[in-house]
Amino acid sequence: MPDNVEFDVIRIDRPRKTTGDLAQETRHPDYAARVKARASEQYLKEIAAKTKLISRGKTYTADAFDDANYKVDYAFDGNTSTKWQAANLGPHWIKIDLGGEYNISRWVVKHAGVGGKEYDDLYNTAEFALMKSSDGEKWILVDSIGENAVSITDRTVAEFNSRYLCIFINKGNNLFKWSSDRKRQIYHDPKAIINEIEIYGYEAPQTKSTGSAANSNQDGIKNGSYYKIQAKHSGLVIGVENSSLKDGGNVAQYTDNNSSSQIWKIEETSGGYYKIISKNSGKCLDVAGVSRNNGGNLHQWAYGGGDNQQWKIESVGDGYYKIIAKHCGKCVDVGGASKNSGGNIQQWDYANVDNQKWKLIEVK
Repeated sequence: MPDNVEFDVIRIDRPRKTTGDLAQETRHPDYAARVKARASEQYLKEIAAKTKLISRGKTYTADAFDDANYKVDYAFDGNTSTKWQAANLGPHWIKIDLGGEYNISRWVVKHAGVGGKEYDDLYNTAEFALMKSSDGEKWILVDSIGENAVSITDRTVAEFNSRYLCIFINKGNNLFKWSSDRKRQIYHDPKAIINEIEIYGYEAPQTKSTGSAANSNQDGIKNGSYYKIQAKHSGLVIGVENSSLKDGGNVAQYTDNNSSSQIWKIEETSGGYYKIISKNSGKCLDVAGVSRNNGGNLHQWAYGGGDNQQWKIESVGDGYYKIIAKHCGKCVDVGGASKNSGGNIQQWDYANVDNQKWKLIEVK
């Protein structure tokens, strides 16, 4: 995240420092291309003719949310009666992985006021920005809003190309009260709320690069696609215990119930390795404690780039794969070759047995 985000209208008296792992470059060349006013009527018509809602059903992560009733997915479900909510005014961030390159020209944020209850509009997001990234790590400012009071923000911007987007919330609301001595204003209910986020654009033309999310590698794995991971010996699928959203949520095999905690996004890192991301939590398949031992437990954890979170996926024939941890070379394995729902997932030396072989069932 840039050290100082410049908003279209500044309510605060001094630059507010941002925090987090979103990086750099407020004054990138693209910054000058931001549209600060509505495009011409003709331009809007041209944009509307070729764009569509592209943000539904993608991968979302947030720096925080209050509980499972306010997780980040609710900001993208098309229902303005649900919402993402996080304690403290901010800074906060919501990241969107579109799964491929898109040309984007419009973004919409529906704030607390669309909830329809009296005083909801007092929680409308005060200062926020749209950012883009080519790699999900280094971020460039696209557009920003300050001193907001309206319940729906609908912005058309100069068309840009990106796979990764971020809504950066600098200040969650403007709700304040006077201190007891009447000498200063203090925030009365510090939290951030967004009911719905919509991104509009169209899929960018695909190149012939094998790195494209639309293309498969030599083993047939589509980068950026969602899969169920099914054990050959039991027919059960890998899932996160109790649909946990927390770091350390245990991973086991379960009867397939089509829940998002049993669906995983497979995304390239580098050197032929992948991170395996829970659709439910946005956290990654991880070897606990960076264990190198047989029996090392697998759980979910926020991605940090460690080798214990990166996996090589190699075909073993007949449509099955072995999944190999980068840090130790051991494979994803069902403990004791259990065929029961709840059988634990661990790592073990590869022995060419069926409890170490996995079918990747694409979920579209």
